[in-house]
Amino acid sequence: MNIVREMAKKNQKKMPSHFEDIKFEEEDGGKQSPSLIDLVRTPQMRKNTFILMYNWFTSSVLYQGLIMHMGVAAGNMYLDFLYSALVEFPASFIIIVTIDRIGRRYPWAAANLVAGAACLVTALIPEDLHWLKVIAACIGRMGITMAFEMVCFVNTELYPTYIRNLGVMVCSSLCDIGGVIVPFIVYRLVEIWHDLPLIVFSKVLQRPKKSISVSKCQKYHTAEDGITLPGQSALGHQH
Repeated sequence: MNIVREMAKKNQKKMPSHFEDIKFEEEDGGKQSPSLIDLVRTPQMRKNTFILMYNWFTSSVLYQGLIMHMGVAAGNMYLDFLYSALVEFPASFIIIVTIDRIGRRYPWAAANLVAGAACLVTALIPEDLHWLKVIAACIGRMGITMAFEMVCFVNTELYPTYIRNLGVMVCSSLCDIGGVIVPFIVYRLVEIWHDLPLIVFSKVLQRPKKSISVSKCQKYHTAEDGITLPGQSALGHQH
């Protein structure tokens, strides 16, 4: 608070009266030790953690699964893989354009929806229309690329500072689990039906319907960093 007073003095401004009501935690009390319990301590935090874990898992399964399935698909493997890789450029561009204008939730949900629908459509297209299957698969990869990129930074925004690293570490660990499981999903199921993995991928993306409010969690970061604003309680009480 002394720094804020000095800033106001240098700028020849008077400090607002409500600034005096801002309370800071004691230095020794501010040293918090994060634990796994903190990730599920409140209902809102618990919901965010489970949804993020599921999104990391599904994004990994679908992203790597589409790449592996492209390798066992009929046609020119090298050209098909090149086409599917090129769609990551427009995926990144769409994120850059929409993320600050529309927000996180709707592009994130739309990306998952497009990826799941594209997988289902790809599985239903006849084998003799290989070019159309490749287009649908590329659309699916573009959708899951957007979802994968978005979950990476949305994860950091949804946790207060003192447990942010722990939250990202725990949730992203499901990505590794998905990477271990996906080869068994692809290479085992293609023996039954060539497009069966795509059906599974489209089903996996039917994630929990409860949504995450990024903006709601962002406004709590200040309180969790050791500052309690007037009329605002700590994060745990808000949830």
